[in-house]
Amino acid sequence: LEATNNTYDQLFAPADAIRGAGAATFQYLLKQPAKKLTLEVLDGAGQVIYSVEGAPPAQPGQRGGRGAAEGRGGGGRGRGGAPSASLAAGLNQVTWGLTYPGATTFPGMVLWGASTNGPAAVPGKYLVRLTVDGHVQTQPLTVRRHPLRSATDADLKEQFDLALRIRDKV
Repeated sequence: LEATNNTYDQLFAPADAIRGAGAATFQYLLKQPAKKLTLEVLDGAGQVIYSVEGAPPAQPGQRGGRGAAEGRGGGGRGRGGAPSASLAAGLNQVTWGLTYPGATTFPGMVLWGASTNGPAAVPGKYLVRLTVDGHVQTQPLTVRRHPLRSATDADLKEQFDLALRIRDKV
């Protein structure tokens, strides 16, 4: 399905993301409320590294759901549950913090001076895939190295590989 087809919903091309300077924002337009929606980010090898499912907008007075209600993919870390994407008609957005999945956690886990956060994405080409009620659209995403940091792409790749090994070991 081409992104320019006006019959279906629209996933807009995201702006380049700068590693270490914020997040990537994905905007999509739904012509009508969706029944099922998934937004995924795939790495250069085609592996899904971030995924968010659609959730109905929170109703006034409902606890949680801030991200879904605003279409921002919020939630997580005590802010209303897992990230979600809005199923509501209109312009919506999801934000990805440019990180891979973190280590597996369990109740009572103790980490002194550490976290289970996943490693930051390395500069490169990624793919954003939006699936709405069975219709799939993709857009390329470029993650760029921060221009004010002295680390090279090779340095960042080596750091990323080490962080993945540590995450997997935890």
